[in-house]
Amino acid sequence: MLRGRVDVLYDVSAEALDSLALSRNVRIFAADRPYAHLVLLNLRKEPFKDAGFRRALNAAIDRESLVRDVWNGHATPAEGPVWPKNWAYDERLPRFIYRPQALRQRKRFSCLVIDPSHERLALVVQRQVQEVGVDMQLQFVSADRGLSLMRAGDFEAILADFREGPNMVPAYLNWHSNGPNNWGHYENEEVDRALEEIGLARSPEEYRRGVAAFQAAIVQDPPAVFLTWGQRARAVSRRFVVPPVPPGTDVFTTIRFWTPAAAEPLSAN
Repeated sequence: MLRGRVDVLYDVSAEALDSLALSRNVRIFAADRPYAHLVLLNLRKEPFKDAGFRRALNAAIDRESLVRDVWNGHATPAEGPVWPKNWAYDERLPRFIYRPQALRQRKRFSCLVIDPSHERLALVVQRQVQEVGVDMQLQFVSADRGLSLMRAGDFEAILADFREGPNMVPAYLNWHSNGPNNWGHYENEEVDRALEEIGLARSPEEYRRGVAAFQAAIVQDPPAVFLTWGQRARAVSRRFVVPPVPPGTDVFTTIRFWTPAAAEPLSAN
């Protein structure tokens, strides 16, 4: 693309963004994704049966530093299970706060990492929880192997990005005790009740109450370590005029309005 042979890159890695951003012939567009980077915990395993330990893990995470040091600013802190762009989200909702406290007794567990692009994230999270007395042993496996172990329940923890938006349907699939994607075997009556209230809501107010109750229950009894909300970066050659898009919106939603910037004919290739 820097040589002018490619007009669009669909997904630009964080490592490549700096090089492309220096080019005068390329524009970068960041789009917020309703996917959260999580360390999913298997609640049938002994270390995670204690909700206090799970809260301590979340309190040990400096999410701002993850955004800065891992994603070069191309992410947002995941301070709860509700996507911040959900219309019912309220910044006043209970959330995970960075308040690291050393554990009285050292804990240890293994964490599967299935995406090579998450290696840096895994290493930084490993270092952060180590500071409070947790030894998180990383195991890098293929995606197929990791997903197979997750679905079989043969894991302690797994770091990956999980769909948590844009609406509350993924929340039901992931965290309701009967949800088909509840791979961590999470059960919480307040969470179930809140998700069912959302599904039966007859007004925006009832829906918001359900969302608030859901987030409050998850923060009190977390099924995972919530890290960051991801972004996807697109790169578009300045050979095209791209209309303005709201911050965080996927530029591909406007692709039908793109026009050539110059009169030169575009290559058929």
